[in-house]
Amino acid sequence: MKIDLHLHTTYSDGVYSPEDVVKLSRDNGLDVISLTDHDTAGAYQELGKTELSGLKIIRGVEITANYDGSEMHILGYFKNGLSGQLQDFLNNTQAERISRIKEGLTNLRKHNINLSYDELNEFNKGESIGRNHLANLLVARGYAASVKESFGLYLKDELNNIPRLLTPVKEVIEIIHQNGGVAVWAHPPRKLFEKFLPGFVECGLDGIEAFNYRKTTAFAHYYAETAQKYNLLISAGSDWHGFEGEMFPDKTFYQEEITDKFVNLFN
Repeated sequence: MKIDLHLHTTYSDGVYSPEDVVKLSRDNGLDVISLTDHDTAGAYQELGKTELSGLKIIRGVEITANYDGSEMHILGYFKNGLSGQLQDFLNNTQAERISRIKEGLTNLRKHNINLSYDELNEFNKGESIGRNHLANLLVARGYAASVKESFGLYLKDELNNIPRLLTPVKEVIEIIHQNGGVAVWAHPPRKLFEKFLPGFVECGLDGIEAFNYRKTTAFAHYYAETAQKYNLLISAGSDWHGFEGEMFPDKTFYQEEITDKFVNLFN
């Protein structure tokens, strides 16, 4: 069984529409996927009657959170869909995203970069505006040669040009649980993994996204082994956006006997 439980669409900062991501998943032989846009589940409304041809979709969302001053991402997966309560929470998060981005545009003016929110919105095809949209605008206006350079020069966390979201990890995990969901730590950063994991577990974390094709095999298995020590679930996802010609990940980069336990929760 081939799975990818972390895919982005145009509803946040992905390049491809929900329908196109489903088609790419089918064409590349995937069996189970999840569309996990940033702080929005709008992609599922658009899918509607899209032909799935046996492809199983687990409804998910990637929620931005704060832990000890660092931005972290928690994936929420839901067997029975997203409730109105959770949608209200995501709507509030969207409003905070807009506020953060507008403040970021103001901060960039200190670097002689004058961009408007209206300009930025031209790069946002969906519901969730974020730093990747701003990175593309910086490239389009000649302030950077690539999205990667945009982040390095202006948008990485250390520069503090874009204010961090203040919603605590504990609150995010609680809202996921209140809506019958499973909370998974997305792409844990290597430098903070061991430091933050015990606190995340205390907050009620259910699982870790251990397998990601950007990680080395050694680190992926280390994450999986550590998750098992804490009795946490293990998931696999590419965090694919389709940026700048990024190929659709079609490799099996995980161990089925480990991740099947997670997938089987949604049967």
